[in-house]
Amino acid sequence: MLGKFNKYIKENGLFTQNDPLLVAVSGGLDSSVLVRLLLEGGYCFAIAHMNFGLRGLESDENEEFVARLALEANTPFYKKKVDLMEPRWDGSIQMRARQARYEWFEEIMEQHGYRYLLTAHHADDHLETLLLQLGRGGKLDQMAGIPLRNKKMVRPLLFASRQDLVQYAKALSLPWSEDSSNEEDKYQRNFLRHHVIPELKEVFPGIHEALQHQYQRNLQVVGFLKSQLEKEASVFCEQGPGKLSIHKKLTMHPQAALLLQHLVEPYGFGASRVQEMLHSAQPGACWHSTQYQCWNDRQHWIISPLQNSDDSEYDIRQDTTRIQFGNGFYLNLCVVPKEDFYVAEHIAWLHLEALQFPLRLRPARPGDRIQPLGMDGSKKISDLLIDMKVSSPDKKHTWVLESAGEIAWVIGYRISHAFRILPKTKWVYKIEFGRTAEQS
Repeated sequence: MLGKFNKYIKENGLFTQNDPLLVAVSGGLDSSVLVRLLLEGGYCFAIAHMNFGLRGLESDENEEFVARLALEANTPFYKKKVDLMEPRWDGSIQMRARQARYEWFEEIMEQHGYRYLLTAHHADDHLETLLLQLGRGGKLDQMAGIPLRNKKMVRPLLFASRQDLVQYAKALSLPWSEDSSNEEDKYQRNFLRHHVIPELKEVFPGIHEALQHQYQRNLQVVGFLKSQLEKEASVFCEQGPGKLSIHKKLTMHPQAALLLQHLVEPYGFGASRVQEMLHSAQPGACWHSTQYQCWNDRQHWIISPLQNSDDSEYDIRQDTTRIQFGNGFYLNLCVVPKEDFYVAEHIAWLHLEALQFPLRLRPARPGDRIQPLGMDGSKKISDLLIDMKVSSPDKKHTWVLESAGEIAWVIGYRISHAFRILPKTKWVYKIEFGRTAEQS
């Protein structure tokens, strides 16, 4: 077993004996065997264990077992107890545990200089994951199975089946700690492990070896397909400040659904949403994932981060030089002589004497009106934005600047005729509108 372990590491260039490694150890069979192999192979490693307390006393006994394992291996040991019921964690218990565990592992690696994180996933885990992804309709890159390496995470036991690990542990009389929840069939992975995988092995005795060869082929195929999809899809995309616009000309492509799914999957939109997007003729429709929204505009699908509503209002004094508002927007403000005027997008130039301070910065409201520059009479801001072909998501985040209750500027779009620069104007109020770098 040790020979195969070292050979697998060397052939795949996973790490060396001089690399500082952090090993995620639950105390179960898989991670206990991994610790023993690393120890016998002369590798430099530390052990990290997170206790979620989900099994009461059993969880604490498991932590003590891992602590003894680290003591016997004479290796650094990191432990942490986490309450997954805290509001900071989202999703199912499994998702919360995964998030908490890997955030903590990353912290340890940064603080102590470990180069790689090792987990004890093995060939049976690989098979279980493939079956789960097939059943759930997983993403293209997930169909290759569990990656051997993913950035700093390495899985050096993927060559071995669970039975291989059991035989190795029994031959050396290695102890391990059993997690009683692993025996419960209410989890899909456990059901596959107990009932489906054994039957597959009966029908296909060499399934693990076949998967190892197929894995490499799958990686090459998936890599090629993704590069082709990226090349084809990029023609229809435009990355703007804080948003991605996808032109609906994409619908004319013979593989429209495949291209659109490739583009929107990273934002959390699955295959069912893609079909809705392709067949929705209603402008203004909006779909949501956990972190993003996708608007169905006239000629584009527009994806942008979900933003918390900011209904605040701000007073602007004449000595105010900068104000931040909304979701990452800002105004730079100053008084300049008329001679400094120049035409620039997102800069408003207002006749200073026409303004009454403090000015009021607020979100646009239904029924708001303005007399656009160069026009007779007033116009609803909603109609102005339609005429300017402003996208649905941008309409939702429109702000206005008021002077004594009269709208002087629809931020980023049009100033009022009443506040224009006149021949007699000497001083101009210059307002530059922008978005902070982290929101761009």
